[in-house]
Amino acid sequence: MSRKNNLDTYGDIYSDENYDPSINRRGKKKKKKSGVRALPVVLCIIFSIVVAAVCYGVWVIKFHKADQSTSLMGDGAKVTETDEYGNVIEKDVIVNENSYNFLVVARDQASGLTDVMMIVNYNIDDQSVAIMQLPRDTYVEVEDHSYHKLNGVFSYFYNQYEYGTKDRELKALDNFADFLTENLYIEIHYSAYMDLDGFGDIVDAVGGVEMYVPQNMYYEDRNQGLYINLREGWQTLDGDKAEQFVRYRSGYATADIGRQDAQKIFMTAFIDKVTGSLNLNNLDKLTNLATTVSDSIRTNLSVNDIVYFGKYFVGLGGKEKVNLKNVVMVTMPGRAFSYYGSYYSMNKESVVNIIDEYFNIYNFSVKGYFDKNTVFLPDDSDDASAIYNKPAEEFKTNIYNADEIDQDGIAIH
Repeated sequence: MSRKNNLDTYGDIYSDENYDPSINRRGKKKKKKSGVRALPVVLCIIFSIVVAAVCYGVWVIKFHKADQSTSLMGDGAKVTETDEYGNVIEKDVIVNENSYNFLVVARDQASGLTDVMMIVNYNIDDQSVAIMQLPRDTYVEVEDHSYHKLNGVFSYFYNQYEYGTKDRELKALDNFADFLTENLYIEIHYSAYMDLDGFGDIVDAVGGVEMYVPQNMYYEDRNQGLYINLREGWQTLDGDKAEQFVRYRSGYATADIGRQDAQKIFMTAFIDKVTGSLNLNNLDKLTNLATTVSDSIRTNLSVNDIVYFGKYFVGLGGKEKVNLKNVVMVTMPGRAFSYYGSYYSMNKESVVNIIDEYFNIYNFSVKGYFDKNTVFLPDDSDDASAIYNKPAEEFKTNIYNADEIDQDGIAIH
């Protein structure tokens, strides 16, 4: 029987009697395709990663607790106080372990100044939030710094570190928080720093904020790259428009204080949007928002910490979500005065009362510890001293509930 010659796939001639299809012309066994077998392995790996991620996320949501370290006092410490009858009493310090204070600053990249500064308290026990805005022109003395406005303190600490220093912003932020902790006697647990681009990203992450813009706003500063053009009326502010709104100040009679009141309106609308749009049906939005916040700001909060506070804030931690009626906002009480320029002096007794009411995590008054070094008062200004030392009952303090702001707004003209 004659042999039949054939051409293989390489064009070589082979005969039927010695043809082995598993051997190529180079004498090597052909490898069997492993895709079909490998695919289940890859799917198993992917599935395992997804399951692990879900389990980790569930663990974070259910079991992670943000740290509440204290530097001023701690449980078991002793303090002395004078009671209403003039008797000196000693008592044990008790710390509210579910009350946290946050320092939030936003920096204008053009000027390098932190024109937005606020201290926020979140009390998980009663689901309350208190926000105290710190006027940027507040008089302050810090070490050998010749610039005596509060919005320059962060920059002062920032410039203590050489260019290229790792985590330069966070180091300066920690210094700023320590300075405020010591002199306001508010235990600040976490801090966050952002520029206004990061602020816009966060607004976009929640889908914009619907609110009523109380007046036409137009301003242009080409040197800062600042262009504001908003019309009065109801609208949804995206990140860019929200930045325009919170930066606008030239059209208010009270300038920076007017801007802070406008920011109260925005914060109310933002809180309403977050608490209204995040629930058990869209946990992914909470995680995405936490990730965006983490990416957009410099902070000592971890993503896990953000999720921890976020779950309680929106009502996923076994408590009702934060209600606007439990959110209070106040500008640090004080008044403008002239001292080689325009400054703002706090009213000491009013500020102490606000701290004791909303920001004090201890069971004793901060009155005997507040501003012990008088860094918020110039030595030679009678005008500043008159404001600083005026009795609280003679000094009007406007404390707003967010639900009132939401309904009635604030007169900011």
